[in-house]
Amino acid sequence: MQRTITKRVIGFILIFTMILSLVPTISLPVIAENEGFINPVNGVVGADFTGITMPEAKTEYNGFMADPKKDTIPSNAIHIKTEAQLRAISYAEGYYVLDNDIYLTAEWVPIYDFTGTFDGQGHSINNLYVLESSNRRNAGLFSSIDKNIIIKNIAVNIGTQGVTAFSSTLLSASSVGGLIGYFESLSNATIIIDNCYVTGSIIAKHSYYDNYAGGLIGSAISGRDMNTTTTTITIRNSYTISDVTAGTSAGGLLGYNSDDKYETTTQTSITIDNSYSISNVTATNGVAGGLIGYTSSNYNATKIISIKNCYSNGNILSSYFTGGLIGSFVSNSYDTLTINISIENSYAVGDISTIGSFSETYAGGIVGAINSRYNRPITTVMEIKNSYVACNVTALSYAGGFVGSYSIFGTDIVIIENSHMIGGISSYYTRICWFY
Repeated sequence: MQRTITKRVIGFILIFTMILSLVPTISLPVIAENEGFINPVNGVVGADFTGITMPEAKTEYNGFMADPKKDTIPSNAIHIKTEAQLRAISYAEGYYVLDNDIYLTAEWVPIYDFTGTFDGQGHSINNLYVLESSNRRNAGLFSSIDKNIIIKNIAVNIGTQGVTAFSSTLLSASSVGGLIGYFESLSNATIIIDNCYVTGSIIAKHSYYDNYAGGLIGSAISGRDMNTTTTTITIRNSYTISDVTAGTSAGGLLGYNSDDKYETTTQTSITIDNSYSISNVTATNGVAGGLIGYTSSNYNATKIISIKNCYSNGNILSSYFTGGLIGSFVSNSYDTLTINISIENSYAVGDISTIGSFSETYAGGIVGAINSRYNRPITTVMEIKNSYVACNVTALSYAGGFVGSYSIFGTDIVIIENSHMIGGISSYYTRICWFY
């Protein structure tokens, strides 16, 4: 196994390890929401963010990051003006435009089987709630999607009752997201979420089986029963201010992603750009991440994850893997697998904790764990550049300032460059980055 880490990072790790041995806990700096990074010229060693504009909601755009009315509306667009019209969208295809804010007067029934574009034009849907007693396995503004979808320029303000997905059916997972509860591409498919935000409580529950929750997307599965599938998930200029809770996997933006086990060849690309989550994220019996919860690949697959100009600000807690930005990536592959994870100009603030009943638990300031279950040919490139951790990282077993656990069979390149951490690391085994 080959590892490439720049010389200055090696020196930084050695110096930082010596500091940690003398000072086990360092007081965290105070960072206001949307304020971005601590200015390195004030004495903080590491990342340089000169000229970099971090994402923030803008008052001139009524809480959106970009102008929500910049896009041209096609002449054949379908305009939504009333609650009744909004509730009638299910099983629809086309370009839908929201012409005004809508306040829902009753429990929401999530939109099902939609293909096309939903353009909020800077308007909001308010008091959206789904009750646990309604037994909706997939919940959100949209329930279950299996084709191309673009959601843009929309705000969803969840009501005080929250949005809860619940299932009591054995071997039938529940999934909830502020915008999309469950996405499964049956063939090549694209999800784009652009210039959106969600506020409020998001919860997934299940009596017996897996359950997933994400601030924007609950779960996204790449294809089923297809020989070749390409799935592209793009989140940009979007944010959540939420409490996100699940049993199996929870993420501030995306709760769960996996390539389906029946696939022969898959390529999944997840791009998160200029986005953030100000959320407390909890997985009571699994994996939690500030932006992405659990992601995995199976068989002959390529997985590309890019996070740039993003941050998580909140407490992240799970019982197994916990990460400031990504909870975990796990390879379940018996075949060839290529992994490319790039994190740049990004940071995590808050407490990152893994405390539970599992015999081994992992926590990392950026990524909780990157592991492979089988000794198969895997090519991995992981880059963490110009990024920052201001967290207390705690686990029962393994904790790392950047990565809690890194265990990959095959050829890998790991680059941690121009990045730094301020905070305490506490576990039975403590390092900046754990390698096996």
